[in-house]
Amino acid sequence: MSDDRLDRELGELLRAAADVEVPAGLDGRIAAIPDRGRAPLRPNLRGALRLGSLLVGGLIVLALAWGLPRIAPAADQSGTPSSATSRPTTVTKPTARPCTTAIPTTNPRGTGPTPTPYPATPTPRVPGGPTPATAPGSFKQTGSMAGARYGAAATRLEDGRVLIVGGVAGSYYLASAELYDPVTCRFQAAGTLPSARAGFTATLLQDGRVLIAGGNVVGSTSGTTDAYLYDPATGLFSPTGALQAGRFAHSATLLEDGRVLIVGGVAPPAAGQGNSVDLSSAELFDPRTGTFSSTGSLSTVRQGAAVALLPDGKVLFAGGNNGSGYTGDLSSAELYDPATGSFKPTGSMVEGWGDSAVALKDGRVLVLGEIRNLPIGTMPITRPSAEMYDPRTATFSVTGNPAAPAVVGWPWSLGAALLPDGRVFVLGGSTAQLFDPATGTFAPTASPTVRSEPAVVLLDDGTVLIAGGQRSAGDEPGQALASAEIFRP
Repeated sequence: MSDDRLDRELGELLRAAADVEVPAGLDGRIAAIPDRGRAPLRPNLRGALRLGSLLVGGLIVLALAWGLPRIAPAADQSGTPSSATSRPTTVTKPTARPCTTAIPTTNPRGTGPTPTPYPATPTPRVPGGPTPATAPGSFKQTGSMAGARYGAAATRLEDGRVLIVGGVAGSYYLASAELYDPVTCRFQAAGTLPSARAGFTATLLQDGRVLIAGGNVVGSTSGTTDAYLYDPATGLFSPTGALQAGRFAHSATLLEDGRVLIVGGVAPPAAGQGNSVDLSSAELFDPRTGTFSSTGSLSTVRQGAAVALLPDGKVLFAGGNNGSGYTGDLSSAELYDPATGSFKPTGSMVEGWGDSAVALKDGRVLVLGEIRNLPIGTMPITRPSAEMYDPRTATFSVTGNPAAPAVVGWPWSLGAALLPDGRVFVLGGSTAQLFDPATGTFAPTASPTVRSEPAVVLLDDGTVLIAGGQRSAGDEPGQALASAEIFRP
């Protein structure tokens, strides 16, 4: 290609690249370029071309360096892994339980405040006040026991299973035991006590064994000194030391040092007498030696008192009955101190008679019971009662407005369990309620199967097992039940 032609084509390229109209007369100047000395122009032009090529190449490299990192995330989002996320992540698939759904230990409701310790102004109980909103919850039938029973002792073992021992079926006491497995939702035989009994206690020890102490082995006016240890590893009951006094309908509390405090109850009648004896005495079981030893006594006998272990290791005994029937309901309370082995009085209940207690997460104790009024010439009228004991001030205060059972004549508080979220499940014969310590209120939940004296046990997953019971309430023997159900908050 000639130099003139090259110069003209370069001029045309410059005009096209500028994309503007070339002014008149510029063509002639461009055409005259060869006449102004081609030799100096061509080397400069070629150098400029080389420099431009280098600049264009550099710009391309910079564009790639800037653009590729931004293209990579888009590729990741479309499913193509990048180098930063190409390492596989190990995911452990949780093992699903076939019959229960795990309940988180945090507030499962997802709304509302987390319970705070000691609300400044708990909602007072107002008889006949408005019914709180219904609380979420449901009951679901689970496997049935091999034998129907009520008044049995139930204990959750360290492996999550529940041991159910003894109890009553009609007019017969039972010696058999069963284990409930929350994984399979089935009951299976778990050995037999040497003698049938009811009204005894079953306490889980720190080593995983269960202490079976005392009980009624013949009739309503007898109590035994027998005690046994159940070993989940072998499934066997073996005898241990004897109680200092034969008793039934007593309380048993595991202390912080591993010993078990046995208090009160009813003893067999003295020789030649037909009446049983109410007890105020107490004794301690030491699992290291397998023996019982006497300790301090209550200031008064207390049948069916509300008992709870406090955060400082002391044990609260509130309310109960002194054995004088409806006129013997108590409002007084006292504390047992393991350090001194003695009982001392504490504040009295506001409304009186408590028969069950639940130690809350904030250190207070919810005491549940019934208030009895005795109009002349009529049967006693009862209504449910709930009070809060504050160990900081040693005082009781009325709390909440619990609803009475839907079935007239049924006792209200037949079982209670502290749920993982801090609320309390309360079963009252034909009703179930949830107590919220944060608000001091009771809210009704789903309706359970109507039953009296069932076993009520909190399971590891936060659900509650209700097993057995009887169809009728009160002292008259009713039809024993073998059915069981699970309450899910």
